[in-house]
Amino acid sequence: MVNGVDIQESNRRFDSGAEVALADFLDRYFYAYLKDYGYRWQRERGRDDQLLGIDGRLFYGEDVKNIDEKGAFHFFNSHLNTFAFELSSIQRCGEVDGWFVNEDTKTDYYLIVWPNGRCSIPGGERGWLDSCIRTRNKRILDFRDFTVVTAMLISRNKLVEKIESYGWDLQRLRRKAFEIRRNYAPGEKIKSGVDDFCFIFSRDKKDGGDYGYVEKPINLVVKKRLLHSIAKGVYLISEDGVGVIKDDFILERQGFRIYEKRMKEPNS
Repeated sequence: MVNGVDIQESNRRFDSGAEVALADFLDRYFYAYLKDYGYRWQRERGRDDQLLGIDGRLFYGEDVKNIDEKGAFHFFNSHLNTFAFELSSIQRCGEVDGWFVNEDTKTDYYLIVWPNGRCSIPGGERGWLDSCIRTRNKRILDFRDFTVVTAMLISRNKLVEKIESYGWDLQRLRRKAFEIRRNYAPGEKIKSGVDDFCFIFSRDKKDGGDYGYVEKPINLVVKKRLLHSIAKGVYLISEDGVGVIKDDFILERQGFRIYEKRMKEPNS
């Protein structure tokens, strides 16, 4: 459920398996790494926290930040230069606000993830997660299937303020999503008047094509360069360590390290 709304059975069942696998991966290789710098991570799995946009809480002394993890799960190994923020979707009860424009959430930071994995997808390195699972005999992904993921830690408030600085506050974004659903065809890309982001009306398979979303979400699609410019941290995360590309949040109290490698224990 999202915001008290029952989510339709669709490709989101694939997202659920990927979310669990990614959470395990991050717990092992990212949040465990942060312990070296005095941080404590608490994974939240309760329904109430999920509805509030809280996958976990990151503690440093008395300071606590609510983290909402978002992954581009349908594009493994795709080298995307954008990320999609949901403005609207269709559920059993009808049209509902997407998570980005939901002002009831308690998210402090998004941890946005572009995953790379060991899953082989015919026809090239870019592919949809449901296709990936079919090639793996529908086996649910686990943390071992991820190789290196790119992650950006982004303040929700700072992102909202950045988008608003171009004239797109949350109310205008909601109105635009309402307009798009009624005046554009699924699959269309709609310009925002700003080079760094646009709108995409995602299609359902019934609308034609090999892929789609039953929920027909309308997304604000933001370029990576804008996200990088406001990110508090940018990381390359793997089982071998965490590569720090940019950081003024996690390591600021301890000093900057460009890379810390965690060597595996030799076999005895």
